[in-house]
Amino acid sequence: MANTQWMPVKIPLAHLLQNNATFAEAGKAFGKNLSNVKKHEMYPFLSLIEEARKQMNESQLKSKLAVIANPDVFGDETMAKLQGEFLSAMKSSQQNTSIFDGLSLQDVEAISSSRVHTWIKQRAAAQPNAIALSSAERTEAMTYRELANRSSQVANYLAANKVASGDGVLLHISRVFNTVIWLLGILEAGAYYVVLDKKLPDRRKAAIASISEARFLVTDDFKIQQTLSNLDITVVSLDTVERELSTQSVTLLKIAQRDDDLAHINFKFIFTSGSTGQPKGVMVQHSNLSLYVSTARSIVKLGPGSRVLQFATFAFDASVLEWVVTLSYGATLCFVDHPEEYLATIIEKNKINFFHTTLSVLSKIPVERSLDSLRMISVGGEPSSAGLLGRWRQKAQFLHAFGPTETTGSYRGRSAQRSSASVTIYDRQTFPKLDLRVCSEDSDDSLPIGKHGENCIVGPQVSCGYKGQPELTESRFRTIQLDGHDTAMYRISDKGFLDEHERLHIGGRMKNREIKPQGYRMDLQEIEKSILDHSPEVQTSTWRLAGRFHCTRDGSMRSHS
Repeated sequence: MANTQWMPVKIPLAHLLQNNATFAEAGKAFGKNLSNVKKHEMYPFLSLIEEARKQMNESQLKSKLAVIANPDVFGDETMAKLQGEFLSAMKSSQQNTSIFDGLSLQDVEAISSSRVHTWIKQRAAAQPNAIALSSAERTEAMTYRELANRSSQVANYLAANKVASGDGVLLHISRVFNTVIWLLGILEAGAYYVVLDKKLPDRRKAAIASISEARFLVTDDFKIQQTLSNLDITVVSLDTVERELSTQSVTLLKIAQRDDDLAHINFKFIFTSGSTGQPKGVMVQHSNLSLYVSTARSIVKLGPGSRVLQFATFAFDASVLEWVVTLSYGATLCFVDHPEEYLATIIEKNKINFFHTTLSVLSKIPVERSLDSLRMISVGGEPSSAGLLGRWRQKAQFLHAFGPTETTGSYRGRSAQRSSASVTIYDRQTFPKLDLRVCSEDSDDSLPIGKHGENCIVGPQVSCGYKGQPELTESRFRTIQLDGHDTAMYRISDKGFLDEHERLHIGGRMKNREIKPQGYRMDLQEIEKSILDHSPEVQTSTWRLAGRFHCTRDGSMRSHS
């Protein structure tokens, strides 16, 4: 019979059984229903569940539960208890679609000891022929089975080349299927990854490689070898490696776990988007990543059949939301060659259900385009525009995401206008076991409701600090007591306050003069210092944000307040 593990067949079967249908009638009706499902197989499964949830009511359907058991083994009292627990579980599943699909969100210890690459491999075992990666432009696709096999070949190749747990691997390759294959393989090998964006200047690439202390680099452009010539790092060509990978085993590589793996060895790097200073390597542990993925589904409802646009560069933290969350929950990640161009056409051609972007990019998409496949848009990295968000909310569910790289997560928010300023408000309890609070500059204790101070994030998703910058780590990352346990806290350096509804209002940076156009963090003070350092003839330099502009299709410039 066709694979029906993801199909909600309960409702049509219940209707048939309550009308005393024969087996032949039920089989015929089921076949008809299955044919209808096939015609709409790309409809997101979780969206279907939400639409069907109101109908999934046992009392209204008058369904009955019958159990056949050996009375010599199971007494009436035991059977009644089992029946009650089963019905209770069914009722709970209507309210929480993931109840049978993953660890409890409250079981932090169990989730922390899990690995996202293992979850993705489990998806591959459950739905081997489902499409994991897709490119409509290139008419290419890769199934979950193919992704699992090829990433395991990468892991076994790395192990054969003495890349061990705690080692770093740099990736300097074009944004294609191979990127995900290698990222997944690196995690499976127990190493951490660092993505070098090919658009970065050579000086920045060298700085990132040096700070990361990675010992292995995979590239499709050997010019990088000259850039990193002063570093002790093994550089291998992607083309050469591809030939060797074909000889590697597709068996999952199992790495021995040690007690200190989670805290000190297994981590990956995502470099923040600072403009002029040295890049900050945020050490995100495997436990941070697992907790983020396990809780993200409560906000970003992805599942088998969902199609997600791969938009962010893999060097940005937003890419984790795109590829890790998408593949952990069995959805399809859709690649495009030039995601910045013709974005509306790309969304339509790939039947995209979800994508994450910045407001600057969103403002360039013609709002009159239908984009019927779109279900949710996530934006972040910039102050919100109530007018723009209002227009797009008529097309899709809207998520204003907020989550520093240092906390491996996102908060949903909404835009509000306060006189001439735009303020973003975030729900305090978006993720289980993660909390927003406001503290004074000289204390880690929470301030009362309505009191202005520095915004902080507390919980197990907070990363362990910056690579090679202990003083900065000490100033921003703290350990506090929460419910009798040591808990990590990150001081964001944003001003804000909690209102009477425990929603966080963000009002700009605490001390520095950072701005964030199009998601790129820029410190105006650093820019001024850089100009003075490199231009002796300049005695004074002052920068300020005068406005926001973008070029329209007719070549004119349009400003945004």
